[in-house]
Amino acid sequence: MKRVLHRKHKLIGFIAIVLAIDVFLIVSLKSPVNADKKTEDYDGAANVSTSCNVVALQTKLSLQDESKTIVKQGKAKRTKEQGTKDWLDTLKTLEDQIFAHGITYSWYHPASSYESAVSGNHHVNCAAYISWGLQRMGLLPHGTTFYISDTLHGKGANYIKNSEYFTVRYNVGHPGSAGLEPGDIVGWKTHTCVYAGKDANGNMLWYTAGGKDVSSKNLGPRTKKYANKNITVLIRINYDKIPK
Repeated sequence: MKRVLHRKHKLIGFIAIVLAIDVFLIVSLKSPVNADKKTEDYDGAANVSTSCNVVALQTKLSLQDESKTIVKQGKAKRTKEQGTKDWLDTLKTLEDQIFAHGITYSWYHPASSYESAVSGNHHVNCAAYISWGLQRMGLLPHGTTFYISDTLHGKGANYIKNSEYFTVRYNVGHPGSAGLEPGDIVGWKTHTCVYAGKDANGNMLWYTAGGKDVSSKNLGPRTKKYANKNITVLIRINYDKIPK
């Protein structure tokens, strides 16, 4: 009986050892599969993370580009606004000085610069007045003038047409439909002015030094009847091209 029990115990022990070995083998065999799965899970997570990073980077770059565009547009707008103000202020100051020094109107014999008018010539006309203003702004060489009829004329004509400081358009129609902007130099067959915007009633205002305009009672900007005529030449200043 004892032998039988002893054998049973040995058999049970043997079976237990076999089962332990089986469990060990099973765990060992499954371990690589689990490792691969972990690797796959890690790779999948890494891919998702990478994709998220790429999207985040693209979004960031897009926002940066958009921000740069907004900043650039804002700077261009400020440059244009300030440039227009400087130009109109220059014309206003020049107009006051013309009247203060007793400079009078002459169709045929205007001075080539404000300085020469003060020192001896004492004459101005509509185109000379604007030419002097452009000289003072540094946009025309000193002593260089232009005038407008059906096109640009004078020593300053080629300079204006070939300079990046200006954009020139021809036969643009009635002032009300020509898309004028304050500071635009506007020419008709017999006159040249600078558009200065509109008054509170919507009337177009102009800086001008033609004929009776050269009078202390006509200090600009002011309304004019010729604003209803078709424009032969329109000159727009490119303020963003002007060196600081």
